[in-house]
Amino acid sequence: MNAELLLRLARQEFVDRYAGSALGVAWAVLHPLLLVAVFFVVFAQLMGGRLPGIGDTHGYGVYLIAGLLPWIAFSGVVRRSTQVFQDRRQVLGKVRLPLVAFPICVVAGETVSFAVGMAVFAVVLALVGYPVAAAGLALLPLVYVAHQMLAFALGLVLGVLNVFFKDIQEFVSVLLMVWFWGTPVVWVLGIVPDRVAEAQALVNPAFWFVQAYQSAIALGEMPDTGLVVRLVLLAVVACAGALVLVRLKERAIRDHL
Repeated sequence: MNAELLLRLARQEFVDRYAGSALGVAWAVLHPLLLVAVFFVVFAQLMGGRLPGIGDTHGYGVYLIAGLLPWIAFSGVVRRSTQVFQDRRQVLGKVRLPLVAFPICVVAGETVSFAVGMAVFAVVLALVGYPVAAAGLALLPLVYVAHQMLAFALGLVLGVLNVFFKDIQEFVSVLLMVWFWGTPVVWVLGIVPDRVAEAQALVNPAFWFVQAYQSAIALGEMPDTGLVVRLVLLAVVACAGALVLVRLKERAIRDHL
């Protein structure tokens, strides 16, 4: 795989998402800044939202943002990877890169956006004096790698299907919407019956990584290591399966495009 070309495609992937806008890549900073500001102001100051067990007025806003940023990174990879073969079909005909290179570029672009968002978040947390325990933060890089591997695998499979079945793109939009609202990003587990909370821990990979960020950043607790291990194992298995699928279908995909 040509590393220089891959880096160029990753840069282009990042720039393309802001193409046509007056401020261009400045939105990479402005978007998370506005997101953080809105949630802090709306939920802490205007609505007076409180997180159970946390007396800090910013607690609920921190809880929301801590879950939203990784979800945005995860869902962004899934959504954009679903369309990447269609969007890059002209490049595919000219450059002999493995198909997996294109979703990898999507992951790289989302990683830059996520890093900027987390940096903005960290600055705001420091400015408002929100207490964050360092112990739980050490596990978050592993969590990020795992959930983006899972997003890569899911996006890769959906991207292959999207080449042959055009309804997949619409299906993904609905899937991500339902998945988001079915995951405790905006709401907390304490408001639902015990069986729903148990189901989250059992079958919802998004909960596995969202709770890690919310635990470490908003609650000052260590993430559930059992869920983190489960996430890592699922990510590895999913990536292996997705790569096998692409290898089997690569010629058919190139011919179809």
